[in-house]
Amino acid sequence: MLFVPESILKARQALYEQVQAGKLTRAQAFQQALELDPFDAMALIVLGQERYEARDLPGAAEYCWRAAGADPCRAEAWFKLSGSLLGESQELRNGITELAARKTLRDPEGLAHFKERFKNKPIASDFTDGEEFLEFTAEQFGGMRSAEPENVSERLRPYRLLDDLLEESADGLAAELVDAILADGARCGPPLIGVLRAMATGSLPGGDPSPIVSSLALLGEIGDPEVLPELVECLSVEDEDVQQAAQWAVRRIASRRPEASLAAIRTLASTADADNRCALTIALGEIPGQPGKRDVLLSLLDGLAGWPQSDRHEIFINVAVALAISEGAKGRELAWSLLSRHAAVLPKRTRAELRDALKVQEELARIALTPADGPEATVYDLCCQPWEDDEDDAEEEGGPMANDKIDDQDFIPAPIHRRGNRGRNDPCWCGSGKKYKKCHLESDEKSQPAPAGPQETPLVADSHEEAALRKRLIEFATGGMSKGELAESLKMFVGPDPPAGADEQTLSMEIVDWVIHDYVSPRLGHPIIQEFLKRSPGDLTTRQRQILEAWSRARFSIYEVLEVRAGSGVQLKDLLADGEFFVYDVNTANRAAPWDCYLARVEEFEGRRHFTATVLTIPQPLVAPLKEWAIEERQRSGQNWDAFLHSHSHLMRQEASRLINRAGQPARMVSHEGDELVFSKARYVVLDEQAVRREFDRSKVLLRPEDGADYGWLDEAEDENGGRRAYGHIHIAGGELTLECNSRERLERGKALLRDLAGGYLRHLGDDFTPWQSAMRDRKESPNPPQGSGF
Repeated sequence: MLFVPESILKARQALYEQVQAGKLTRAQAFQQALELDPFDAMALIVLGQERYEARDLPGAAEYCWRAAGADPCRAEAWFKLSGSLLGESQELRNGITELAARKTLRDPEGLAHFKERFKNKPIASDFTDGEEFLEFTAEQFGGMRSAEPENVSERLRPYRLLDDLLEESADGLAAELVDAILADGARCGPPLIGVLRAMATGSLPGGDPSPIVSSLALLGEIGDPEVLPELVECLSVEDEDVQQAAQWAVRRIASRRPEASLAAIRTLASTADADNRCALTIALGEIPGQPGKRDVLLSLLDGLAGWPQSDRHEIFINVAVALAISEGAKGRELAWSLLSRHAAVLPKRTRAELRDALKVQEELARIALTPADGPEATVYDLCCQPWEDDEDDAEEEGGPMANDKIDDQDFIPAPIHRRGNRGRNDPCWCGSGKKYKKCHLESDEKSQPAPAGPQETPLVADSHEEAALRKRLIEFATGGMSKGELAESLKMFVGPDPPAGADEQTLSMEIVDWVIHDYVSPRLGHPIIQEFLKRSPGDLTTRQRQILEAWSRARFSIYEVLEVRAGSGVQLKDLLADGEFFVYDVNTANRAAPWDCYLARVEEFEGRRHFTATVLTIPQPLVAPLKEWAIEERQRSGQNWDAFLHSHSHLMRQEASRLINRAGQPARMVSHEGDELVFSKARYVVLDEQAVRREFDRSKVLLRPEDGADYGWLDEAEDENGGRRAYGHIHIAGGELTLECNSRERLERGKALLRDLAGGYLRHLGDDFTPWQSAMRDRKESPNPPQGSGF
């Protein structure tokens, strides 16, 4: 278990309250916490300290060894362990102290805490500060490794290997280190899981996902099906790199031990929550044909009526598509049969979305986009590639983030991927920072019981006529291409860099869109859509021909959002070929903000413009270099913009991937007030919800929407456009209240506001802070100008 369930969090809070009330001692409370979660590193560390203070050194050492394996990123356990091993050799204690020093140097918060305590130590007079002392300690004891006894080296070997992984992942692991970890896989497995646990608990220093990706890849290569529960949890993590590495690891284990893997997933299915049930469908898809696989998939629908409506829908769609992928036509037939069986507990939109999803899956299966002879990624591909360019090294000294206490290492932000049909775990379109399922999903379903999803369903148009025409066009395109030509077209579209900013399904849709509109087949000498028009003169109505001609003119470009019209669409500006126009798309309007920039294809028919397929969001810092590349390439080609954007659309997509994959850390980001952007949350227990809401409703700065669920914290004064600046978001549910802001300073102002309004009805539990580098992966701020214009 990586992500602790709500029940354990509440139990921990109850233990804390019992300690505060004098009903439990500290040791008793943490012992009970450890019974709730045997891998609770903090509980293990505290109990180790309790044993140490009681002079039970063997007991203290036992707890500290367990803590070191549960979370290899924390330094506290190693410092305490060194003091608990007085009966062991000095060489072992030196090696442990070296590990403690290295881990502290990697953790900004731990380092700050150590520096504060170090100032009062007698040895502080010999060093500039605590950091210099730690560097000296790590270097001195590290130099003694060659002389230590073999039994000490062997005992510390898995911990040192994992520490080397934490140190080197961002630059790419050496193949020798990968080999060494794999050779000692049985002992390295638990601390590798510990790295994943550190991700889940927030103790992994910085925001770099590379140690997580390396740990997942190594666990997959070690190949023990017993780690599948943790790998499945990582399939639901809101980070594309982590998801892909987890899926690779599951595939690697399942391909070598399919029977044991299926047994492990069958065990998980009986107790999985909604998120993990959806992830299990992905894991089952990686297991080659095994008897009983269908039964496990169907078991994920057990108890469907007991889940919230949005969870029922998502679980059902995932299971249905997994059946179609596994069993083809039989799986699709079974999916429709299951829909009839469960229709009474599913929302109305499920039927339409199932139809669309199965059509997409069927067409993609027909196309078979992945070349059969394509090389399978290896553990070295995942672990040994650097996560930053050498040219970024110059930013490490004197750069805009050089003195940032959160993270002074280069960081490559993952692109923000936005789905046309917003998933329940995606950030909400309103900009609150909350997951969609916990914010506006319920109200959206009430107001739009059967929402369309044009951006995620390029194979299905709004009207039956256009849908049928699109299907014919795709069949014509794919039916006339050999597998060799399909494979070559795929390589041509993807290019040398890994595609960035899209998941596998979305990327497949992009490829289909490009093959139809812009790909020039060597056999034909012109795009496939033109060939379809040429070959079907008598079979098309006048309107169908007009539709196809409009599609053939649809152009790929970089677009900037100028205006958002809720429930309708967005006003766009073409940043390359000029021109402004309105695009009708409700889904985009629900999540867009002014100054967003997209790579997309726009078509015009009967006076209305629409997106033809998926829309890729380009992070603001990358828009200018992408635009400059396009301008230079067009000048070099000698083409006009229309011809260039058709012939170079795939190259523009590749350049976007290159920029995203190789982007360095953006400049310092600040709030409107100039404070460092840190997404901040205060948590409270609500003692009297009715009284709290009564006081909030009286406030001039708290706005309560019609559904009455949450509150927006706004500036009391209007700006020149008649709007009011948003400072934060308040959510009340289940006896708890959370206040979310985008800086520590705003959070303190918000907490003061809550104290003034309803302090007697609230009890503060604690605050959480997420650096913007991590938060930008899954959060979109409310409308603000692009970076460089101020916040």
